[in-house]
Amino acid sequence: MTMEEATRTKIICTMGPSLRDHDLLFDLIGSGMRGARLNLSHSDHGSHERDLSLLREASESFGRDIAVIFDVQGPRIRTGRMRGEVVLEKNDEILVTSDDIHGDITRFSIDLAGIEDALGVDDLIHIDDGKVRLRVVGKEGGDLRCLIESGGPISDHKGCNIPGADLLLELPTKKDIEDLQFVSQLDADMIALSFVKGPEDILKVKDILGKGANERLGIISKVERRAAIENIAGIMELSDALLIARGDLGVEMDPSEVPAVQKDLIWASRKAGCPVIVATQMLESMTRSPRPTRAEAADVFNAVLDGSDAVMLSGETAVGSYPLETVRTMGSIIRRAEDYSEKVRGKNSELASRSFVETSSHAVSTMAEEVKRSGGGMILAFTESGFSARMISRYRPPLPIRVITPDRKTARGLNLVWGIEPEVLDKKGDIDLEGIFLSTIGRYVRSGMLCPGQKVICVANSMSARDGGMVLAIYGVEEASIR
Repeated sequence: MTMEEATRTKIICTMGPSLRDHDLLFDLIGSGMRGARLNLSHSDHGSHERDLSLLREASESFGRDIAVIFDVQGPRIRTGRMRGEVVLEKNDEILVTSDDIHGDITRFSIDLAGIEDALGVDDLIHIDDGKVRLRVVGKEGGDLRCLIESGGPISDHKGCNIPGADLLLELPTKKDIEDLQFVSQLDADMIALSFVKGPEDILKVKDILGKGANERLGIISKVERRAAIENIAGIMELSDALLIARGDLGVEMDPSEVPAVQKDLIWASRKAGCPVIVATQMLESMTRSPRPTRAEAADVFNAVLDGSDAVMLSGETAVGSYPLETVRTMGSIIRRAEDYSEKVRGKNSELASRSFVETSSHAVSTMAEEVKRSGGGMILAFTESGFSARMISRYRPPLPIRVITPDRKTARGLNLVWGIEPEVLDKKGDIDLEGIFLSTIGRYVRSGMLCPGQKVICVANSMSARDGGMVLAIYGVEEASIR
């Protein structure tokens, strides 16, 4: 894939049975996969280790590192044991308890202690992704008496969404702690936390990870609850990225609210300089079909226009019949959206703040506009932590952003950030920034990535602190090649 063909909005694929093939993973990376998600809700630790090894082997063969994300299950609320499948009829009433019973048509359990006290009249219980909906109308003998507003079948261990029970959910769970300890021993890059309610949940996880071998695991906070939206500023402050999990959000609130929430969260993330991922059912029909629906294409297109750093595929690649076609289709939609976004650029000035590094980042974006008009080129950044590169990315400059870093983990993490194509600098000892910039520009000229008449905006932090300034320089391709 050439620089012109590469998408700036990154594609994340979920691992699963459909992707356990070296050659297929090789082709997916070539088609634009920049991140892989391993879902700890499924499979055992041994399977995940084998998937991670396969991913690293495929990326090594291709010559490009990708970010590997382990998705922690988080607290799950499920129905208890049932006497077979029970079909609930609309407008009937049923009792709900936390007692360990075998459920039937009159009474069944939900495995959440204290649910009877946490919920009151008019609170809702959604079962099986909202296919069945109950409304609490009262209490009877300590149980919740519920009206069946939407009927349907329920059986053992069906997932439940109960907005009023948020405070009863403790993160991390015992399983989460075991999974976090497991992942901290691996060559992974990021952890995705499910059902985050506020900053305190993230601090607990950081404390657990701080005791592991891999203390540099980035944290992606999944936004799935109203509580997370209400506490989003504090969550972003402690997170390396956000993931908008629209499936659970669409059950927690009216589905008509989700698009606006998505747009608001993306904009808030951009202002905070926190990368944001949009997920769930983006190309769901391609799980079984080689073509997406028109609505799905529009969904991906709009997520790109909103400014998301990455879009994620779930079942489409994990268990789907057309994983490669899905990634190629998503890449095609992203490229069209990115071309279109040039027509609707704006708002970047609203992101500027008084921080010197942020002001410098905005200046880089402004310079990129002029360089684009005068023949094009690229932004070339040197970074160890990735912070300055992320600050530049959030302004969505109109030039490709190439990043050089001596840290492989930083490079992997930047694979999830909009517009950035990272590479690892294989160099020890003192860093000669000018020498690195000039030799890299020369290499890009020889490979055809840069052409005569173009310019390169070179950027590096002058201090390691986040409020440090930036070193900026602009080289003409001919000048750099001569030097």
